Amino acid sequence: YNTLNNEGYVHLTVNHSLHFKDPETGVHSNTIESSWRHAKASISQYCRKKEFYEGYLAKFMFLKKCRAFKLDATAEFFKQAGILCSGTDDINELNDEDKDDDNDNDENRNNDTTSNSISSEVPLTIDLNDTDITKTVLPNDPALPLPKERIERNVKLSEGPCQIRSLSYPKTFFGNRLRSFQNAWYDNYDWLEY
Repeated sequence: YNTLNNEGYVHLTVNHSLHFKDPETGVHSNTIESSWRHAKASISQYCRKKEFYEGYLAKFMFLKKCRAFKLDATAEFFKQAGILCSGTDDINELNDEDKDDDNDNDENRNNDTTSNSISSEVPLTIDLNDTDITKTVLPNDPALPLPKERIERNVKLSEGPCQIRSLSYPKTFFGNRLRSFQNAWYDNYDWLEY
């Protein structure tokens, strides 16, 4: 990189000092870098791959615009998505169409003298068969009864913690002597912590 001047390329470097201002453009390079750093830090990133940066930057700029103009980000997002999907370039054009539709509906209501104003092409009902809808049952649905294993497990847990009886238990040092679990404790206590 340092030998690009020898190859005939213009070798540009960025001064990263805090107060540097580019004499030609008057731009603080540190401000640009800190804005990009802020954009990366404020947006939850799923991956730090280069192909995702465009989306992160777009989201950051969109949210920054919404905060600056005190707009609801969700409503603004759906409004912009509607513009993109409808193919119109201007939000005013979309609003004008909405107003025209409202006026048309008012005129139709006032001029309609027949009882059947709905065209016959639009179906009023939709016929669905039981085969069209697939019912899925979730395993943890609270409306369903618990399986037998879960009922037995809940009963066992309500009795308190228990340990399986064994012939020998591991021994641990307690001070100078060895200590181990005693089988007689099962008879003396209702339940034992392990």
